[in-house]
Amino acid sequence: KLFPTLQKFFADDFTVYFSTNTGSEKIRQLTSSRKASIYYYNPETFEGLLLMGETETVTDRQTKKDFWQDSWIMYYKEGVNDPDYTLLKFNSSSYKYYNGKLELKSGNL
Repeated sequence: KLFPTLQKFFADDFTVYFSTNTGSEKIRQLTSSRKASIYYYNPETFEGLLLMGETETVTDRQTKKDFWQDSWIMYYKEGVNDPDYTLLKFNSSSYKYYNGKLELKSGNL
């Protein structure tokens, strides 16, 4: 709701977007393998969600512009067109969920 122009990118709850520097270690790692994981953890309830899947580099200029935040200028001096600005899309394919009570659930998405 804070970013209504981005709602179209989140048709499901298991797609995640990240911005990063093109020259980062993560980009070098993803060049050799697109496989990745994301872990969410709630320390108050001791719950955790591991999402596993693959990443892709978003090259569509309009999509990169839609995600752009003006505060990122401190990282990308040339703004949305800075060659060091990379947008990644993480597509989840499976998950593991721990509910904090020694119960683990897993499956495919």
